[in-house]
Formats: sequence, structure tokens, C-alpha cells
Amino acid sequence: MTDPAIQKSKNILPFQDSSSMGADLGLFNQLLQMIDGDWSDSIRGICDHIVERFDAMGVVLSIFDRQFNEFFYIVDSLPRSSREALTGNNIPLDNDSAIEAMKRLYKGNDNFLNHYIFCDKELYEMAAIYFDSDINSAQAIIDNLNLKSIVAIPVLKGHHQYECCFHIGTDRTAKSVEMEHIGDYSTQLNIALEIIFLVRELYIKATHDSLTHLFNHKQGEILLRKEIDRVERTRQPLCAVMADVDHFKKVNDSFGHQAGDQVLGFMGGLFSEKLRKCDIISRYGGEEFLLILPDTGLQHAVEVIRRIKDVLERHTFNFSGTTHSITASFGVAQFDISIHREEKELIGDADRKLYLAKQNGRNRIEF
Repeated sequence: MTDPAIQKSKNILPFQDSSSMGADLGLFNQLLQMIDGDWSDSIRGICDHIVERFDAMGVVLSIFDRQFNEFFYIVDSLPRSSREALTGNNIPLDNDSAIEAMKRLYKGNDNFLNHYIFCDKELYEMAAIYFDSDINSAQAIIDNLNLKSIVAIPVLKGHHQYECCFHIGTDRTAKSVEMEHIGDYSTQLNIALEIIFLVRELYIKATHDSLTHLFNHKQGEILLRKEIDRVERTRQPLCAVMADVDHFKKVNDSFGHQAGDQVLGFMGGLFSEKLRKCDIISRYGGEEFLLILPDTGLQHAVEVIRRIKDVLERHTFNFSGTTHSITASFGVAQFDISIHREEKELIGDADRKLYLAKQNGRNRIEF
């Protein structure tokens, strides 16, 4: 007899597969698909069973990585009526759009991943976050769906890196006592989650630099190739930036490799803070970084990099009680379809500009 917690309901459909996964999660999803099996059926089955048990309009299970500040896994169970209502109101249901929506809601609501029941005013406020503060659209979607509450139930307590949470939509006001039923699925769910975490760890090791937590050299080039493919279709601007820490060897020689690691870690954090989520940042090698700025023309890219250069120049490092300032040089190149046939040609162009910046005195931008 099939366990009811993993039995699939015929009228419930998962998120549609997206034709183009998020640039930073494509490999992760491919790895998951390679080991697709009973564990994934178990997660979807749990979601299906929760929909039936709660008589819910739908349920979403998401996993958030605290270290990288991103949602990287999402699965749902939506009855056909809910799916049709959402698509009828122009709510996209592909995986990329779902993860983007989770990011927006998490950023806009402190209780999004906590035990909480969103109803009445708070439910409208959450919908307004999704619609970028468009109150009319928020009210319309809530009323059209007849949505009365969304129950947030975290299921991974005390994990040092990941947060895992169910969000359950209902057409009635949910009661807090109902949250306790989620514990019935904990053993089965934890087994499946361990597989996801293992794949996530393999993905991070394969694609990221362990010191800065940025993409590594190989992944940076792979993602640039994808951006070039996209630009060749859309004809939108694209810029690549090569950045290099000035006199980095002197830092290592004078203050030790821990001081050098401190500088590289700061650079990674600075780029991550000042650039957009859609921008791609990789540690290209040693003290060199490759920055990829989609939908950005040359002049705008230079302005962005100048702001970063100025922040770095003003920052003071403390190496064993000694204060020290660091600068960096930058080369910026815009993709030109008539010149750059491969990603390495665009990188080479930016690298030549970086060499000029070094030759012309360092702590400057050449473009």
C-alpha cells in the first residue's frame, strides 16, 4: 500500500520547468535531476498530502541559504483550480519566477520564514510587496483568489546554514493549532532534505571560491558565455570588467597571507554589496576578479566601477595593529558582436584595459 504522504494527487501539478534556469542555479538543478528518485517523490508527495490535509489552495516548500543569502530550492503543490486562477491573473509559475517572488517577499517581510499566519491587513501587505507596492493589484489578486490566509511554518530548526519553510494558502482563516500537524512529516522530509543539502554542497564546491564565496574562474567563464548567448538574441548591452588589487604581493610579503586573505574577502564582499543581484562576480585567479554586468552600457559600467573604486580607496585595513590602505585597477570592455566571438575574447579585451590601468599608474579605470 502506498504511503499517503507520498501518494500523488492527479489534479495537482508541480511548478512548470523553466526553459532557462537562473544563471547561478542551473548546474545545481542539473545535479538534482541526475539523482532524481524516491526522495523527490517524497517531497512532492508531502506537499500534495498537506494540500489535502489542510484543504489548502496550495503549498510551497522553499529552502534559503543564509551564507549566500539566496533561495536555491523550491517545490509546490497547486490544485488545478489554484493554478488556473494564478495564471489567469498573470502570475507566472515557472521555477525562476517563483524563486524571484520568494526573494522579494523575504526581503520585504521580517516574518516571512518564521512561524506566522498572514491574514487580513498583513495578507494584503504581503501581496503589495509582490506587486511593488501596487495596492490595487494586491487587493485584486487576493479578492480574485478568495485567499484568506497564508500560513508560514519553518521545518528546519537550528540549522547553521539553511532555512526551510512551508507556505500554505487557504480560503479560510487558518488556526495556529494546525501548524503542529507539519511535525508529522519531519522524519520523511529530513531524509530528503539531507540529499538536497549534499547536492548543494557539491554544487558550491564545484562552482565557488572557498575564500570569497564568489564564483570561481571556470564558472565565471561559463556564466559569461550564457550572457553572451542571451545578448546575441536580445541585443542588450553587456560589459565585462577585470579588476586587480594593486601591490597585492607586498601585502602578503609585509603582513602575511592572512592579511592577503582579509583583502580578498573584503573585495568579494564589496563587489557583492555594490553590484546587482543579476551581476556576476567571480574570483578569476589570485587577486584578479571578473565582473559581468548584463544590460549595462560602457559609460554606466564605468560609473558603477568608479563608485566601487572610491569606496575601496577610502577603506582602511588593520593588519596586526598597522593601518593600511588598498587600491585596485580596473579594465572595462563592452561586448561587441563584430569583435568578440567568444567569451575569452571579451575577457581578453577587458584584461588589456586592465594592463593599461596598471601601466598608467594603478588605482584607475581604463575603458
